Formats: sequence, C-alpha cells, structure tokens
Amino acid sequence: SFQFEVLKPMVEDGTPGRSLCVVGDDDQTIYTWNGSTTKIFNLLREHCPREAHLVQLVENYRSSRSILQVGHLALMDNTRRIPKELQARAAWADDEEQCPPPLLWECGTPEDQACAIAGEIEDLLGRQHEDGQGNPSALCRHPREIAVLFRCFNFQGKVHRPLVHEFTKRQIPFYVVREGPFWEQAFALDLLAYLRLAAGGTSDDEAFLRAAARPPRRC
Repeated sequence: SFQFEVLKPMVEDGTPGRSLCVVGDDDQTIYTWNGSTTKIFNLLREHCPREAHLVQLVENYRSSRSILQVGHLALMDNTRRIPKELQARAAWADDEEQCPPPLLWECGTPEDQACAIAGEIEDLLGRQHEDGQGNPSALCRHPREIAVLFRCFNFQGKVHRPLVHEFTKRQIPFYVVREGPFWEQAFALDLLAYLRLAAGGTSDDEAFLRAAARPPRRC
C-alpha cells in the first residue's frame, strides 16, 4: 500500500538509534476511506522480522467484562486481525447490578431500532426492584441516568433523527449532546439563505454568500 511505501525509507534508513513507532487498531474500520488497512501491520512485521516488536494494549477500564466478551465473539472470526482479547480492569467490571448483561437486537429499519430503544427506556424508567432491605425502589430514578451512544453521530445528520422522533412522540425527556438548535444547524441555515433571496432580499449579502457556497460549486 502507499502508506507502507512511505514507511519503508524510514525503516531502511540505517541511521544508528533511529526507531519507528506505528500506532493503530486493526479492529477499527473508520479510516478505510483514506486507504488505511490492517495489511500495514503485517507488511511491517514481514519486512523487519527481527526489529519489529509488537506491543498490545489490551487492558480496558471503561467497559464491563460482559460487553468485552460480546465484542470479542463478534470479532474472533476475522482472520485479518491480529489475535487479541481485551481484559476488563475496572473495579466495577463484574458488578451485574451496575453492569447488567448486554442485550442484542436485530432491527430491520432505523425506525424499528428507535422504537425498540425507546420501549426499553420506558420499561427501565418504570421498572421496580427491591433494595437490600426489601423496599421497592426505581432502577433508574431519572432519565439523566440513561444515555444512547452513536458511533457515527454526524453521518449525513440523520442517524439520530428516528430516535429523536420516537422520544418526542412518547414524551421521553431527552437532550442531544453536541447538537445546536434545529434552526442553527448548517442545512437549516442554507435553506433560510435561499428563502431570503427568493423573497426578494437582493441586498442580503450574507444570504447570497451562503447560498453561493452551498452546495460547493466546481468550475
């Protein structure tokens, strides 16, 4: 690959004391769009079999053991990855009260997924259990104790929309982190710029400059 061809001169330079450190995660695929590939690790080890030393960072402090086990099962059949298994090191990693076993759902559409998540949250907010003294207490006392994480939140700005719609329909209070008000988002400002010009705002320089630049024009 091109990236490996760039690395080769650094490895073959021969300057005393020179060393090269390559950092990466062969379980991540979010950078394949720019040519990143797991083959680079193997090419480097094959090119420098004696010098190359592999250091694996497998201690995990932010996930429960059950979540790591599910992730490992999903990845273990990938023959292109370097074999490894993450180890849970957090003090609460095996506490089933704080970290119940993960649930796996197969949803046909984003709307089905949003409906399943919202339904689970409704159950979670209303579910009761007994404390150590036999007194009923809410498993989750406030919605702020629940979070929905998105891996690709900004992908076309649409990933979280079905969930926002479902929460609104069911009157589940929520807050979207790192998202401004609807009318302050880029696509809304673009549309408003076009509408202002269409309404006769010929002297509206701000609207004209925004409309002229979006979408990008190529000569």
